[in-house]
Amino acid sequence: AVWRRRELLSKPPQKLSEEELAILNDETEAEVKMGFLEGPFHTEQEVTERLGTEEWSPSQRFLLLQGEDKKPRVIDNLRDSGVNASFGSTSLLQMHDIDFVMSLAMFISRVWKDQEKVRVQLRDGTVLEGHWNAASRDLVTSVYVDDYPTFELLPLAANASNVFSRLLTALGWVHATEGKKAVDFSSQWVALGAAFDFSKLHQGELTVSNKEGRLERIATMAQKLPAGDCDVKQVATSLHGLLNFASGFVLGSALKPISRAYSRMNARKGFVFIDNNSALATLVKRSSQSEAMFRLVAVISSMDAVFPFGAWYERVPSKSNPSDLPSRGEAGLLCQRFGAENDGEFE
Repeated sequence: AVWRRRELLSKPPQKLSEEELAILNDETEAEVKMGFLEGPFHTEQEVTERLGTEEWSPSQRFLLLQGEDKKPRVIDNLRDSGVNASFGSTSLLQMHDIDFVMSLAMFISRVWKDQEKVRVQLRDGTVLEGHWNAASRDLVTSVYVDDYPTFELLPLAANASNVFSRLLTALGWVHATEGKKAVDFSSQWVALGAAFDFSKLHQGELTVSNKEGRLERIATMAQKLPAGDCDVKQVATSLHGLLNFASGFVLGSALKPISRAYSRMNARKGFVFIDNNSALATLVKRSSQSEAMFRLVAVISSMDAVFPFGAWYERVPSKSNPSDLPSRGEAGLLCQRFGAENDGEFE
């Protein structure tokens, strides 16, 4: 730990302007007042005396100004200091991501399709059922604990909000009870970086979109790069992150099978068998570090947008893959096996 400390203290600190340094200090002092940190300590000796040992290493603190409103985010580099490698926890809070929220919403929507009774099938095949309540068609959602969506029925929303607030208070968790952070239950809400509209979920209609301002921000940042009047590396990194999120998973290709389930083309589903692991990973992720593979999947994604197809990709051995035969010049054998006709090459 002593030698690690010497190495870390010899590294130059993050370059910050006077304004940014003041923000970092203010954020740190606020954490001290809340009891999350101790200090300040001005020398190594002071820290050693406080800990009662020389075996300690420092964690450099960084400042990240997030979004257009430049919200300060303080990050401690616990990797270089060795804290991450030495820490373990058996009690974890599993946060919901967009895929989980969408899956739960689709499950509720499927239950709602049955107009006669509420029927829910469990994993073991048991079916729970009961009569519908008229108020159960009003599903609303709120967000607690930093983007933790909570579903509730409208008549029970006020009670759920009160219960959640009391629970968080009992746990000692600081949470907003008023202002813009105290989000009330609604059928339209923003969480996890996306905008959701559940107002017509009982009719089989679900809307997920990029939250307001994201696409405009992407366009503005993209226009800055050719002009060169910005920190190109920083803007390019931010733009890369925004594009990844805006086009990824639920907001991109993974939402297509869900949306198709409610479209007139809901019969267009199928399996795609691939005998190459790299190609399989590229099709699932819709991205690749290989330029050739990336260009290929870009064309496939464009075709998928015009002719939607809900595909499940699966790897099979080459001998079991029908498309392997034409690639080896044996299209005739393929047609013979499957009773198909060879219409020639695509032009």
